[in-house]
Parts: sequence; structure tokens; C-alpha cells
Amino acid sequence: PKSYLEFINSYTCLLDEKRGEVTAATLRLENGLSKLRDTSKRVAKLELELKDMLENAAIQKENAEQLAEEVSKEKEITEKETANAQVEKEQVAKIQEEVLQKQ
Repeated sequence: PKSYLEFINSYTCLLDEKRGEVTAATLRLENGLSKLRDTSKRVAKLELELKDMLENAAIQKENAEQLAEEVSKEKEITEKETANAQVEKEQVAKIQEEVLQKQ
């Protein structure tokens, strides 16, 4: 600078430019922090929902296991009854055959 006034003028311009940069950086930082806070709230909400879903899934799994156990027991009973019915069917067929031969 050739004179003190030019120095002050260039310093003022430089100061305004740096203030603008700092203001822009501050705004960008505030926006980033705001997004981080929002994301943090969403994550906390999702964690609660996930916890509820996992509890519900555990309950449903337990119910399904109980149902499968009941079905297995009923299937076993049905198989035994079917086997008994088959034996009786064979016995009835023999008796019927004997009756037909005697007639």
C-alpha cells in the first residue's frame, strides 16, 4: 500500500471477506450440528422401535414353538389312531371275507 488510507481500505476489504468466510463456515457448522441432532433423535426412536420389534418377535417365536409342539403331539396321536384304524380295517376285511365265504 502506498498510503495509510489504502492500507486501511485493503484491511477493511480483507476483514469483510474473512468475516463472510467465517459466517459461512459458522452457518455450515450449525447446519451440520442440526442434522446430527436430528439424526441422533431418529436413531434413538429407531432403537426404541427395534427393541419393541425384537420383543414382539421373541413372543411370536415362543408362540410358534408352542404351536409347533402342539401340532407335533397331535400329529403323533393322529398317526397312532390312523395305524389303529388301519389294523381295525384289516380285521374287518378279514371278518367280512370270512362271512362271505361262509355264505
